Parts: sequence; structure tokens; C-alpha cells
Amino acid sequence: MQRFGDYSNVSLNKSSSDKRIWIHAVSVGEINAAFKIIEALFLIMSNINIIISSATTYGFNEAKRRILEAKRFKRKITPVYAPLDMPSSVTKAINYIKPDILAILETEIWPNLFIKAKKAGIKTVILNGRISADSFKKYLTIKPLIKYILSAVNTFSMVGKKDAERISALGADKNRIIISGNAKFDFLNLIHSSSIKKEIMNLFGLSEKLPVFIAGSIRGEEADMIFDIYKKIVKEIPETILIIAPRHINRVEKIYNNAKKKDIKCQMRSDIDGKKKKREEKAVIIDSIGELDKIYSAATVVFCGGSLVPLGGHNILEAAAWGKPVCYGPFMDDFAEAKKLIEDAGGGIEVNNKEELAEKVIYFLKNIKKAEAVGKKAQKALTANTGAAEKHAKIIYDLLV
Repeated sequence: MQRFGDYSNVSLNKSSSDKRIWIHAVSVGEINAAFKIIEALFLIMSNINIIISSATTYGFNEAKRRILEAKRFKRKITPVYAPLDMPSSVTKAINYIKPDILAILETEIWPNLFIKAKKAGIKTVILNGRISADSFKKYLTIKPLIKYILSAVNTFSMVGKKDAERISALGADKNRIIISGNAKFDFLNLIHSSSIKKEIMNLFGLSEKLPVFIAGSIRGEEADMIFDIYKKIVKEIPETILIIAPRHINRVEKIYNNAKKKDIKCQMRSDIDGKKKKREEKAVIIDSIGELDKIYSAATVVFCGGSLVPLGGHNILEAAAWGKPVCYGPFMDDFAEAKKLIEDAGGGIEVNNKEELAEKVIYFLKNIKKAEAVGKKAQKALTANTGAAEKHAKIIYDLLV
């Protein structure tokens, strides 16, 4: 129903004096960034109601969870599923929600939504805007269309200089582009706590003395590489625990079978609850969604995937937030800003192949103090770059007043 713009089953807070802000965030990561912006918004104005939409079930459920945690203003936030970007669905959604502001997280370009919002007199803003190298190349092939769509946007609040340059090259008005930083930094800087780490350590039956290698957001052939590396590791450090988290859950069974072929005994995360169902194997495959950022807390050293294969990399800052040394491959195009941030601080470790990765991981597992020192540098760099959520919130405020 909602995907077709029918929100008749949704009760919106309809105070005549409140401004209504529709924030769209695709999935879990964007939802978390959105809530940091929402928190900042409520600090500078109270007469607002928020409708937060997501395109995925995971994102929708995360929004509901975050709303329950929001004590002061949870009654002023309503979660919905985003409408399909079809003229009829978008028109119905706009007519029912009637937002004063439409805010899109990252750079989700929805042609019908943007154009229909402009025709309805709704101000549109892109928040935490970022454009990957791959997306930029694709958009360039249809630049006239993209330029027309972007003309409907009032303000582009971009993450960094490169993102600002790319959105400008696609036809966005330079006078409407602002660089505000990454609100995900604000969220990541707050997630690490001793209670969360204790919870994860208990779940997996770990101790501070036990070396733990976590390979997160693994894609393509990287799983086989990690298993080959792990076999090298246990020859030198037999007690090492491996936790491997594929980027896509539908690959779990294949990864499990590949581990068996390499004579590595694995256990699924879903078979562990830390109580009756204990971790019994030294290798664990994560077959759940939304836990990886917390699981990083248990690591001695981390590898962030999608980077030893040409897939653009993944968010290395999730591990950096816990003060962990983070290794990654040469293919980090989609997270170049994050890479530069921790490398400039001396907290990032780039490797060119699985042999170099094995060498670095073994080094850090044998030199715990060095691992901690490198991780702290990355964490400090992240902490020093917070505050973007407030800048994004201020842009919405300025558009409203």
C-alpha cells in the first residue's frame, strides 16, 4: 500500500503550527545518519513533525527502533515506506504527507519525486550528499536528464569537496552547493561504549587476551582470500578467532560450503546466543543484518571488504570508531574521503593483495600495543571530524524560516 503512495493507514501528527519535514533515507546506514540530523533539528526548533521514509525493510525497522529510543520527541516522528518513484505513487504520497521540506539523504536521485515536489511548491534538499565514482560515471551518460532533475533541488549539502565537484559537474547550480561534512561521523562517534563491547564479547565467548580477526562487508572472491589468510594466521597464532561478515546475506551458505572445502570449521551467528547456544568453533560467519558495527568492538584487527576486488570498498570508519586498526585493499573509490581521513592520521593500512593482508594481520595480532596505537589514531581523527549533523540541520532550518 505505502509503496504505491497510499498512507491512509498512517496517522500523521497534524498540528497547524508545526512544519512538516519528510526525510528519505534508503536503508540502515542512512537512517542512522538521519537520526543524528533529526536530533540536531529538535535542538534548534521544536515546532516540527518528521516523516522518515525508507526503501528497505531493514531501514524501516531501524527507524522504528530509533524512534522508540527517542525519549523527548518520539511522538513527533513517523516511519513510512518510501513510495515507488512512479508519477501516481509520488503524487499520492505528496498529497497525503504535504511536507514543507523534502530532504533526501546521500544522493538518491528520484526523478518523479523531485519534479513533483517542485511543482507542488515543496523545497527540496539533499543532505549528507555523496556521489561515488561509479555513480558519477553513470550519471554523466545522461547528464541532460540529471541536470533537469537537479534543477528541482533548492540546496545540496554535500559531504566533501569531491562530492561537491561531482554534483556541480552534473549540472547542479554552484550557488546552491554547500560542503557540510558527513553526519555518519557523528553517529559512529557515539556508538562505541563499554557495555556494547561487553555484550559482544559475552555473545561470542571472547576475552581480552584472545586475538580476533574480523573481516567485514566481504564481497566476491574475498571470502576465499580470507579463509586462505586465516589458515596462515592459525599456523602462527593458533588461538585466533575469525569472524567473517559477508556484505550480502544470500552468500552465507556458499561461504560456509567454501570454508568446509578448505577444512575450516565454521559456525553461524544465528546458532549463537551466548547462553545456551555457545560459540564452539574458532570461525564464525555473520548471517544477520545490522550487527557488524557493534561486532567490530571485539576485534584485535579488522579488514574491510569490497576493497581487494574492484567494488569501491566499504565504510572503514565503523571499525575506526572502536579504535581498531583497519586494513583495506586498493579499491576504495567510494570511500576515498574516509580513507584519506584515517590515513592522514596514521590510522589506516592499505594492502595490495591477500599476501600483504596476511602479513599485516599477523603483525598486528603479534603486536597488540602497536595495533591499539594505530587504532586510536584512526578513532581520534574520526572524533575530530564530527559536527556535520548540526550543519545539515541548520540548512533545513534556514529553508523553513
